[in-house]
Amino acid sequence: MFSFLLNFILVFSSFSIEYSITQKDFDRKSYYKYLGSEDVQGIIAQINLLKSDATNKGFVAALKMKKAGLSGGVFEKLSLFREGSTELDSEIEAHPSHTELRLLRLMVQEQAPRILNYNDDIATDAKNIKTNYKLLPSETLKVLLKYCNKSKALKVSDFQLD
Repeated sequence: MFSFLLNFILVFSSFSIEYSITQKDFDRKSYYKYLGSEDVQGIIAQINLLKSDATNKGFVAALKMKKAGLSGGVFEKLSLFREGSTELDSEIEAHPSHTELRLLRLMVQEQAPRILNYNDDIATDAKNIKTNYKLLPSETLKVLLKYCNKSKALKVSDFQLD
């Protein structure tokens, strides 16, 4: 019984530590402003600001995918998008409980052109977000609720707000 309790505590505490490490504090308001904009220079500035911290890899990856849509040639767009999608998917695989990264991926999947075939995880990500939205930072929760107005997978009614 003691070993079960000890294992439970260790597993739970490692989840809490992993989540708090991956939830690195940064200016989310600015981040989401540029993620939703077409300001390439602002997006590049956000990438440069965040890439110095390894815990922000998923956030940088989503910005790369946004930047891809605003880039020049087709091959550059495709290369940058694939690089970002590979990085974001790897971060989610490494941290499957990281709801904010799943929100970023869902947003990209719903907005990406169908020809990119980047839409396999919409249902899984939506389910995770609906279950764990209360863990999101307040600034991200605001973004989530605003995004629900254009999302096909998420509706404001999916979330109980106090």
